[in-house]
Amino acid sequence: MNNLLAQSNIHPNIKTINTLIKQEAIQEANALIKSDIEKLKETKKCSVLVHYIFPLGKIHILNNAFNEAAQKGKLLVDFIENNTLDAETLYLANIEYSKLCLDIGELPKAYKHANKAKAYAQQTKNTLYLIESAYYLADYAMKLGQIDVLEKHVRSADSILRKNPNSEFKITARVYNLFGALMYFTSKQDSAFYYFNKALKHIPKLEQNEENSLYLPAAIKGNMSVIKLNQGQPSEAKPLIQSSIQLSKAFLDKTQHHPLENRVKRNLTIAYNNLNGLYFDLGDFEKSDFITKLALDYTKSNFPENSQEYFMAALTHAEVKTQKREFKTALKYLDIANKTLAKIPGDNFQLKAFLYNEYANVYYMMEAFKEALEFRELSNLNYKKSNPNAFDPNKLYNTMNLAIAYSEIGEKDKAIKTAKSTYNYFYKAKGENDYFTNALMLTLAKVYYNLGMYNESEIWSEKSIKLYNEKASKETIDRLYFEEDKAEIYILNAQSKYQRAQKKDSLFLKQLLPLINNAIKALEEKKITITAFNDINALIENNTKVFNFAKKINLELYHITNNTSYLEKTISLHESALYNRIRARLNTNPNISFSGIPSHISKREKEIKQTLTTKKENLDALVTNTNIWHTFLDTLKTHYPKYYKMRYATIEKPFADIYKHLPKNTTVIRYLFIENNLYGFVLSSDGKKTITKLKTNNLDAYITQVSNNDNNVKATSKSLFALYQQLWKPLENNITTEKIIIIPDRGLFNLSIESITPKPITTFDELSTNSLLSKHIISYNYSLLLLAKDQKTIGYNKDFVAFAPEFNADMKQHYSIAITDSLSIDKTYLNLLPQPFSVDLVKEYSRVFNGDYFINENASKTIFKNEANEHKIIHIGTHAESNNITPELSRLIFAKTNENEDNSLYTYEIYNESLNSNLAILTACETGKPTYQSGEGMISLAHAFNYAGSESILTSLWEIDEKSSSEIIKFFYQNIKKGLPKDKALQQAKLSYINKANGRTLHPQYWAGLVLIGDTTPIHLKSSMDMAWYFIIGMLIIIAAYFILKKRNT
Repeated sequence: MNNLLAQSNIHPNIKTINTLIKQEAIQEANALIKSDIEKLKETKKCSVLVHYIFPLGKIHILNNAFNEAAQKGKLLVDFIENNTLDAETLYLANIEYSKLCLDIGELPKAYKHANKAKAYAQQTKNTLYLIESAYYLADYAMKLGQIDVLEKHVRSADSILRKNPNSEFKITARVYNLFGALMYFTSKQDSAFYYFNKALKHIPKLEQNEENSLYLPAAIKGNMSVIKLNQGQPSEAKPLIQSSIQLSKAFLDKTQHHPLENRVKRNLTIAYNNLNGLYFDLGDFEKSDFITKLALDYTKSNFPENSQEYFMAALTHAEVKTQKREFKTALKYLDIANKTLAKIPGDNFQLKAFLYNEYANVYYMMEAFKEALEFRELSNLNYKKSNPNAFDPNKLYNTMNLAIAYSEIGEKDKAIKTAKSTYNYFYKAKGENDYFTNALMLTLAKVYYNLGMYNESEIWSEKSIKLYNEKASKETIDRLYFEEDKAEIYILNAQSKYQRAQKKDSLFLKQLLPLINNAIKALEEKKITITAFNDINALIENNTKVFNFAKKINLELYHITNNTSYLEKTISLHESALYNRIRARLNTNPNISFSGIPSHISKREKEIKQTLTTKKENLDALVTNTNIWHTFLDTLKTHYPKYYKMRYATIEKPFADIYKHLPKNTTVIRYLFIENNLYGFVLSSDGKKTITKLKTNNLDAYITQVSNNDNNVKATSKSLFALYQQLWKPLENNITTEKIIIIPDRGLFNLSIESITPKPITTFDELSTNSLLSKHIISYNYSLLLLAKDQKTIGYNKDFVAFAPEFNADMKQHYSIAITDSLSIDKTYLNLLPQPFSVDLVKEYSRVFNGDYFINENASKTIFKNEANEHKIIHIGTHAESNNITPELSRLIFAKTNENEDNSLYTYEIYNESLNSNLAILTACETGKPTYQSGEGMISLAHAFNYAGSESILTSLWEIDEKSSSEIIKFFYQNIKKGLPKDKALQQAKLSYINKANGRTLHPQYWAGLVLIGDTTPIHLKSSMDMAWYFIIGMLIIIAAYFILKKRNT
């Protein structure tokens, strides 16, 4: 009854005012509002006046007069409070003003007036008002980052719903939506999704208008998408995000100056953020960068600078810049977020915690540890203030990171106190068997290890291992939660024992091997099921720690015992670590497919993996699902051996297989890092093998100097000679062959080793006689295990096919005209350098080799996929990007004509292509962040091409001048036509180029970066032979015709 009375008190002019606002007749609406308010004040009709509070403020908001909106609205509330004692009217006045405060970014005021409204609602005993006030208080508390306050009010609202099971309130769906948010903030993901879904089911019961049919489902679906992203299910999240964006845009299109307009705009920024989250979790930071910048620009246009939306847009864009390792730019946007946060009313503890945590991350990655620690402390302080009575996951992990940060800089007392007090809290609250308690045991083991307190580190790691073993022996699913950190616990325990040992003889070192093997086994099990980018990175980091220590121990055993099996194990572990990284990254993209694998097999594979990651199943189900998985692997091994071998088979191979398949008269040099020590492993086809520790003084600086376009002969000469002294001279007594296969590691992927010189040079043209290029025929590979493959060259019927988009101005203009949606524009495409020399090259050699070519718009991704397969040479004269940050997103870029056309062929897509060939050529490969995870992008690209059927690839280690690379490829093709092996053909092509070039183009940057990876055998082209035969036959026909005609004439 009270609600009906409230509705009857709405002045008929309110509808007129709303219509005027929609029509943007702001002055007329303002005049009508003023007139009505004056009349209503005279008669003191406060029950009607309450409905003017929001429209009055809205008029000023539309004029960007936010302060005036707050002041005018408050004056009207004060008038009402001074002229009535009616509890219902006072409730409506305060709740309407709280909504206005929300729209102008005054959250503390919004909460204050909603709290007043609740007191009046209690006087009315109106159930709707009670549940409404509880809902708004919960909503504002959430936006203020006060999770404990959110919980208090949302549980109050839920209690009212439970007491009225047969009533359907217009706020019901919203309450369940907030309850879902509470579950999310307390790390109960499944419960959160349940409540969001429950909220969605209540929407059809509501009156169907723009608010209920567009706004509300858009908000809820946006929340559901966050859960799916967090659960590593981007394919399920994406349609939810898209639907949320479509519903929000539809709402804004169908309404004008609706009271919910700002909130919908706010939700649209959240949807953009979720879309960013989708790409962020896949490691696609280029798209994340574009989307977050778009969202930031949108926020600037639609929200005041002192709004949370503006703050979050700047913070999110900074986070993406951090992942791209653009640290200065990241700090710039963090500073913008910081200035914005200072203008937002309220304490904003949680927002400060987020901000300071990201500052800490940036400074830590920049190795500015003092600044990182200061911000880690500030973040931790604000997490405590945000949620003082409990540890949510953010607060817990921040505290653990703070303890580790203290230990890394030797702050012993602070490190131990921070970790131990948190452990004691969880031990008391949850007991020793809780997942978080175990995580804190690992933290304590890390802290003590970093502090050099190895005995304590060993004690805590053994305590954790014991706890895991107890879980593993019991019929409980809790053991699954301990799988997360098992590898790290085992290796930390082994390292602690190693550091404590006074005598490190062979007996002691052998005792560490079971722990190391347990750690490796844990990594093997874990990599099958993880999918999110950050989880993959964490696994790879653990992979590096475990395998580095394993290599270290086996190498020490080799030096002590002279048993070559330990040396072989050291090298084998290094190769295994590389393949583990590749395999782990294949899990990142849920849509990845593989050539030769039917879709129903791929679907079944994903379904079984999903069951292995679900921790809510009982133990019997886990055992059953594990058995099903192993049976499935047996099926793959039998029916799809190539795929099984690439993705799941045991990586290690006997060295006898490697010796057997090594090319004759060839020496292999495998460079490998163990921790920060560089070694050169030399292997010859007669089975002789040696390993030598190499110096790395200024190694990265020398490599950078050589690959840069620096015409300073003296400086380049110094670097080339120094690199020879460090990387080659210590090994040269074991190198007796002309042919060399180089397998680099880390930063050596940025070096073309054939350019280094035994003696200093005075001019660049001396490189033709004074360099490894002049003395050795050098090819490359990325793994020693590839040399154990049977090298059977396949003779394809077609010799040559080429693709060269050129990326000229006309192509870019046509593409720009076709674009209609700013979200779809590909700015990278518009900025690509034209490649005219590549077009000329493919035209010429398509004619020489009697092949086909596709240029400009015809060099599209679709045509490439349809035409490239089954050629001896596939020439890809397009831009390629080697992505070291997210290697599986390395890509080839083809022609693009419209916004919907996908013109990038990513590494993960290449696995599903048939690119059978003797040689694939990618001459314009560019590497982003060459010093970070060096070579990882190239390794992934080469691995994908190898799986797709290419026996070898010719590519570039860095971005090479297009003209010089085209000239070298011309010489290369001429040598291939003569029947030279591919490695010798490239060597001679480079020497021909050096002898022809002059000036700055003699610098190694112009020619040394082109390298051959993989099989080196000659390519037996039939085109040159066929052309000769065609010429001979043609001449015979002409001669015969001449004599026939002559005879007839006679």
